Amino acid sequence: MDHLGERIKNISSEIKDYVETRLELTVINISERSTWWVGKGIQRMVGFSIFGVGMLFVLFALAIWLGDLLDNTYLGYLIVSAPLLIIGGYFAFTSSHSFAKKIQYEIMDDIINEFENGNSRPKSLAERTEQTEDQKSLEAS
Repeated sequence: MDHLGERIKNISSEIKDYVETRLELTVINISERSTWWVGKGIQRMVGFSIFGVGMLFVLFALAIWLGDLLDNTYLGYLIVSAPLLIIGGYFAFTSSHSFAKKIQYEIMDDIINEFENGNSRPKSLAERTEQTEDQKSLEAS
């Protein structure tokens, strides 16, 4: 009977170690995925910021050009800023959450698909496009 009790203690100890190891592995996987998404977000923010500054200069140049063309500097700036104010106002003051929900569902769908597939990191758009093209070429053969 003493031998059976010792085996039960060993099994319970091994199960405890297994559960602890699985929890640690899950935490590591979640940390890896979340840091990858944060890194991707920072990269996009920097890219969009640089793009935004470039667009700002283009819009200033367009406003100055239109002002010279119309012989009225203020009118050039007004023409360039009006569409931006209308579009920005629409996004800022409408209570429609469909745009935000669409983005949220897209991100969550990517994360869930990658967790289900067991990949170490979510695939980039280029990798997904390449994979789709490979599948299409195989189907065509």
